[in-house]
Amino acid sequence: MLNALVSELPLSLALYILFLIPSFLPPKVLYNELRYQHSLALVILAQPLFYVVVLSLLSHRYKWVWWCSLAVVGMLTMVDIGCYISQGINLTSVLLALILQTNFREACEFLSNPVMMTGLLSGFLGLGIFVAAVHMADRMWKRRLTRIKHRATNVSPVVMNVIGVTICLVSLLSAYMPYRIMLRNNMGDFVKADHCVRPIAITSPFAYYFIELQRRRDALQVEGIASANSGIDLVTCDVDSLNIILVIGESHNKHRCNLYGYQKQTYPLMTKLAESGNLTVFNDIITYMATTKSVIPRFFTPLRVHDSKPYDSAPLLPAILKKGGYETAIFCNQQLIKTFLLSNQSCYLFLNSEEVRDQCFDKINETICKYDADFVAAYPPPVSSPRNFTIYNLMGQHYVASERYPAEFAIFKPDEYTQLHKFNDTQYREMSEYDNACLYNDHVLNEIIKGVADEKAVVIYVPDHAEESYDYRTLQGRRLFEYTPATIKCEYEVPMFIWCSDKFIQESPDAFRQLKANVDKALYNTDIAHTIMDLSGVRTSHYDPRLSLLTDSVLPGHRYVGIYSDYDYDANRDIIKNAKLIYE
Repeated sequence: MLNALVSELPLSLALYILFLIPSFLPPKVLYNELRYQHSLALVILAQPLFYVVVLSLLSHRYKWVWWCSLAVVGMLTMVDIGCYISQGINLTSVLLALILQTNFREACEFLSNPVMMTGLLSGFLGLGIFVAAVHMADRMWKRRLTRIKHRATNVSPVVMNVIGVTICLVSLLSAYMPYRIMLRNNMGDFVKADHCVRPIAITSPFAYYFIELQRRRDALQVEGIASANSGIDLVTCDVDSLNIILVIGESHNKHRCNLYGYQKQTYPLMTKLAESGNLTVFNDIITYMATTKSVIPRFFTPLRVHDSKPYDSAPLLPAILKKGGYETAIFCNQQLIKTFLLSNQSCYLFLNSEEVRDQCFDKINETICKYDADFVAAYPPPVSSPRNFTIYNLMGQHYVASERYPAEFAIFKPDEYTQLHKFNDTQYREMSEYDNACLYNDHVLNEIIKGVADEKAVVIYVPDHAEESYDYRTLQGRRLFEYTPATIKCEYEVPMFIWCSDKFIQESPDAFRQLKANVDKALYNTDIAHTIMDLSGVRTSHYDPRLSLLTDSVLPGHRYVGIYSDYDYDANRDIIKNAKLIYE
C-alpha cells in the first residue's frame, strides 16, 4: 500500500494540497461549539488523505486516474475560491444543496458574475501552472525512485502495511461525525457543523448526508401539509367579492427605492399611486433570511418564522382561502412549479405533491418568460370569480440585474454614479443596472394593478429578501450568514407596498384607514398571510390578529434574523439605521 503511495508521491502531495486549500479559506461564520471543533482536524486532514490513498492504489496501474483526479479536484477547488472571492461564501454542503435547488438559468447567471469569472480564470491559469509543475516533479521523482525503493526494502513489509491500514482507518473515521448528526435528525446541528468543518463540499460525506437529511425531512413534511390542508377548521367567510393579489418580488433593496428616500426616481409610477392615496408604503418590514428557499415557503403558512411548531402543523394559506370560496392561482416566473429539479429541493417543494397542488390552487402557469412584464401579459390577474386570490412570484431584481429588463428601460447610466464612490467602470455599470431593474419592476407592478383597477381589489407587493449593489462596499449580491448592521440594512430590510382600488376604499373604508395607520407596524414580510386572511374575510384558528395590518394589536417581543435567531434586529435598530450607505 505504501509502495503505491510512495511511487506516486508528487501526485499524492499535489492532490492532497488541492483538497486542503478550501479548508483554509476563512469561513464567514464560526460556531465555537466544542462538540464540532473536536472533529476539525480529523475531517480536514484525515479525510482527504483517505481519498489520496485510495487513488494511489487505483492509479498504480492506471496513471490516467491521477490526472483525471487532479483535474476534477482542481476545478472544484477553483470554483470554491471563485465563490469565496466573488460572493464571500464557502463551498459548503449547504451551498451545494442551494445550487441543486436552483435552475439552469440562475446557475448560468451566477457563474457569469465578472468577479466570479475573473477569479475562475485566474484560478484555472494557476491550476495549469500547478499541474505543469507537478508533472515536472513527477518525472524528477521517478529518476530518484530506484534509490529510495532500495532503502525502503530495509523496512518490514508488515510495518508498512500496518501504517497504511492505520491511515485508512483514521480517514474513514472522518465520516463518523456528520453521520452521527444525520442520525440525530437535527438540521440545525448539521448546518453548524458544516460551516465549522468544511472540506470540499462535493467530496465530503457532509454533502450527501445533508441532502439525504433534507430529502427525508421534506418528504415527511409534504405528507403532513396534505393532512393539515384536509383538516382546515373554517370558521367564517364574510366577504362577497374581492380580488387579492400577492406579488412576491426578488432581491429588492428598499434603500434603492425613492419611496424610501433614494434620490433616483426608480419607482415613478408607484410614487404617483402613493400621491393619489391608493398606495400605502410600509416602513418597518424585514425578512428573516436572505435566501429564497428559506423565505418562499413561509409566505404560504400562517405560522411565524422561528415558531416552535413544525411547518406541516398548519394548513397553507391558499388552501385556506380556496376552502373559503376563493378561486386561487399561482403564477411563478422563476421556475415551472409542475417541473422539478434533480435534487427535488426547489422553493416550491411542498407543491411536489399533486394532492397539495390541488388543495391549494385552481390555476398554475405552464410557461415562463424572460421578462416579468411579458409574463404578466401572458398570465393577467384572474377576475372571473367574485373572489380571487392570486400569487405572482417574479424575477424582480434577481442577479444578474441586466437580464431583468429590456433595452428601453436602460434609463440610468453608469456615469451618473461616479460621484458616489471610487468604484470601477464595471461596478458603476452594475449599480445602474440594478436601478434600471427597479424601474422595470415599477412598470411590472403597474401592469398588474391596471389589470384590476376597475375591480374591488388589493395588490400587495413584498420581496422575499433584499440584496446589495455596491451600497457601502464593493459587493453585488449577498453575504450569507453575515450579520453586521450594514449587511442587515441592505439585505434584510425589505420594501412593502399595498395598493387598494377605489372600489375597495369606498366599500371598506375602515380597513383602508387601518392600513394607513399601520405604516410603521413592525412585522416580518412573511407575516402577510394574516393580513390576507383579514382582507379575505376568511377566519380559522390559525389567524393571529396581532400579525395583521388591519388591527391595532401588536405581538410583543423582538424580531430576529438568521435561521437560528442569530441577530436581534429590534434590539439593534438604531445601530442599523445609522449604518451609512454611500448614497445617503
